[in-house]
Amino acid sequence: MDRVDGSWLQDGKELAKAHNRLKGRGALLEWRMYHLNQSVSGTEDPWMPLDDWRACEGDPVFQADLRTYAVVRIAHDHRAAAVAIAQRQGERVLLRVRSFPEEPLPEGEYLPASVLEAHLRDLRRRYPAQVLATYRTTPSGKELTTGRPGPEFSYHGSFFEGSAQTLRAERLVMVDVPSTPERLTPAAETLMSLVTSRSLVHDGDAELAAQIGNVLAHPAAKGWAIEAAVDARTHERRRIVGAQAAMLAVHRAMTASKPPSRVMHFGTPRP
Repeated sequence: MDRVDGSWLQDGKELAKAHNRLKGRGALLEWRMYHLNQSVSGTEDPWMPLDDWRACEGDPVFQADLRTYAVVRIAHDHRAAAVAIAQRQGERVLLRVRSFPEEPLPEGEYLPASVLEAHLRDLRRRYPAQVLATYRTTPSGKELTTGRPGPEFSYHGSFFEGSAQTLRAERLVMVDVPSTPERLTPAAETLMSLVTSRSLVHDGDAELAAQIGNVLAHPAAKGWAIEAAVDARTHERRRIVGAQAAMLAVHRAMTASKPPSRVMHFGTPRP
């Protein structure tokens, strides 16, 4: 008789290994679909076990001489935003997320971009360690890579491009990173891996914890993806911009390359 590889038909050790492997990268939806043979359409279970999240609470003290990565995310209604900063210190990653505005806006008002711009300038003053920067001296010139004072600031162009151009002119390192499943799913897996291994330190911010709890996992064409839970009262998606910013920031802190010791040229000039 041929051996069947389904983990649910093997001994408990193999089942436990599969569970730990998938949990470690935040893919428990795949665990339920492919190992427990459960239907997960329409699931409302939180993506992150909040007990694990709370276990990572501490006092993240950032160091000015270590590379820092920041991510700006703005809600679609332009009434809320979040800026996450992450820094790798050995095997740990430190995380802080600041939500905007601090008080709810009056009806009909939107979050001014100047508030976010001022916060990013403050972060540059506090965490100037060099990061990798890519630029062109002319629109058709070769792409150059060098080190520039950090942090690296990732943003979504469609909501923040005007501010990004202003800040880029002030030599802040601005990188446009779309909020696509191809970007967010690996970032979510990185965050979950750090949480389950207790390698993340966050400050226990209540708003961030609430947004982490608003994140759901759902089946996607290539496994799974994240989405926001629906509010039972308003029937609108709950906010997860802070959670998304946290995912992307810690992923960047774990994967970003060091800046080169000299300017590097690569690519060919555009016609």
